[in-house]
Amino acid sequence: INLKLKKMKKFSLLIITTILATLSSYSQDKPYRVGVGFGLPNLVGLNLEYVTPALNNKFAATLDYSSIKLKDEEIDFNFSYFELGSNYYFGQKSKGLYGHLSYGRIGFKGEYSDPVYGSGEGKVTLNMINLMLGAKWGNRLYIRPEVGFASFFNDAIVNVEYTEPTTNLTLTIEEEIPNFLKDGLIYSLSVGLSF
Repeated sequence: INLKLKKMKKFSLLIITTILATLSSYSQDKPYRVGVGFGLPNLVGLNLEYVTPALNNKFAATLDYSSIKLKDEEIDFNFSYFELGSNYYFGQKSKGLYGHLSYGRIGFKGEYSDPVYGSGEGKVTLNMINLMLGAKWGNRLYIRPEVGFASFFNDAIVNVEYTEPTTNLTLTIEEEIPNFLKDGLIYSLSVGLSF
């Protein structure tokens, strides 16, 4: 029984060593990136990236999120942006030039209340596909410019609902966003840390 236990311990130790060696061969230096980005359509927000071992450490998953709320005496403004995508690095060690493909979603809601014009609310949700070219410069501290094109794939309709103060009637109007705002140039500049 003792001989069998010793053999099992040696075998278990061999398996654990093999697993750890395999995992360390797939590991890389600083695969996590956290940054702050400025641009269009995200305005300003947080971006995250994880460089996976896939494709020789050249494939990365990305997430961007923005949320802006402004309020003055008569108007409340809420803007949100969510983007989920991936980067493919053309160079080595997940640095330098890369291509980016992602799904983005913009949410906008505005509310106002005025004694003369009444009260109202306008909102729209836009879904898009983003295709960009970017570059990551730096190691622990990095800077990342991106430029590309976005194409919206849902109806870009703003629903406006308001109440007239004189008649107290609630009216709903649908307005289409102009074509030049639906598809076009997008860009961002991010700074962040890798770890």
